[in-house]
Amino acid sequence: MPDPETAVRVANALRHRLSLLQALTANSPFWRGVDSGLASARTAVVHSYPRFEMPRAFRDYEDFCRVADQLIAAAGVEDYTFIWWDVRPHPRLGTVEVRGMDVPTSPATSVAVAALIQALAAKEIDRPDTPELTREALEESCYQASRYGLAARLLVDEETAAEASEVATSTLEEIRPYARELGSEDALAEIERILRDGNGADDQRRVHGASGMDGLLGYLLERTRAGERQA
Repeated sequence: MPDPETAVRVANALRHRLSLLQALTANSPFWRGVDSGLASARTAVVHSYPRFEMPRAFRDYEDFCRVADQLIAAAGVEDYTFIWWDVRPHPRLGTVEVRGMDVPTSPATSVAVAALIQALAAKEIDRPDTPELTREALEESCYQASRYGLAARLLVDEETAAEASEVATSTLEEIRPYARELGSEDALAEIERILRDGNGADDQRRVHGASGMDGLLGYLLERTRAGERQA
């Protein structure tokens, strides 16, 4: 980020993209060997821990520091790196850190999501137009994404919701010029594949239905190894 105030503004804006990122990366439908009914059981688990949540929007960098300092004191932790919000400014590195996704099986998916986030941030710096949506509404969209994955309906503006796959398609069109400028446009092909074939949760349920849990574990291992070989 070019400066602290821009970092806060971008972090505020990326809160509105978290539900889409969760829908794309949902990859933990099973919990303790049983289908949880969620596309991302991992999201439900980590949000039961302290300081794992979506932050509110901050007025400016000073407001962020005030909230962080009070939370550090209340939690009795060393510094702001123990505040595990879904998205947060990272002053020590001069970046914005986006944490509110599931863990992909394939490294290619991780690369694609990183490229998408970078392009979203670049777009926000260049042409900010984030709608004014409440934290409560954004959190509900995130729940819908963790529950239904790409079939979730996500809030687009104050009155409109659309299926996650539609939101993803329009988002790709919106940020593609920024990805091209950053040299990461090719990585977005993996996002397009996810929209065609389904996310990780969809893959896992298909494999589990055909081969059971042993087959699913073998599939996940091979997917990760194949990604490592390609890298």
